[in-house]
Amino acid sequence: MLAVGAFVMLGWYPANRDIKQLTEDIVSTQKQIDGYQGKTEEYPALYAEVQRMQAELDSTSKIIPQQNELAGLIREISTRIDGRALGERELNTRPTVESTHYQTLPIDIACTGDSLSAFNFVNDLESMPQLVQLSGLYMSVDPENPNMVKTELKVNTFFYAKAEGRVR
Repeated sequence: MLAVGAFVMLGWYPANRDIKQLTEDIVSTQKQIDGYQGKTEEYPALYAEVQRMQAELDSTSKIIPQQNELAGLIREISTRIDGRALGERELNTRPTVESTHYQTLPIDIACTGDSLSAFNFVNDLESMPQLVQLSGLYMSVDPENPNMVKTELKVNTFFYAKAEGRVR
């Protein structure tokens, strides 16, 4: 009997405990594998989304300029204001806002002119090759001349600070 007790305590019990632990590890690992199998089904949908985004990016004519091209962009905006015969203009840049891959340059524009010229100027901004976002548009009738409107625009343009080349 002593031999059976020694066998159980020294041989069978430790081996049985190890087998039980290994079985639990196998079940746990199998659950992990089952959890990852569903993840691979998401890859085709993710790939399709990336392809759609790439096609959308390729189809746009908008560019994100480099930082050294911003002076030219501001001159272009100023030229477009002049081209629409808008007077009393103010064009002020605000501090840039940094993001992970690009920076945003907020620009405040104010000018006075007839309403058709003001709307045509807004259309000119939208047709610029650079990516320009109109975030605010305020128009009010000039109290001294009811045929004129004072237009105030909040515009954001985006640029790359690093020399990565022009990106569409």
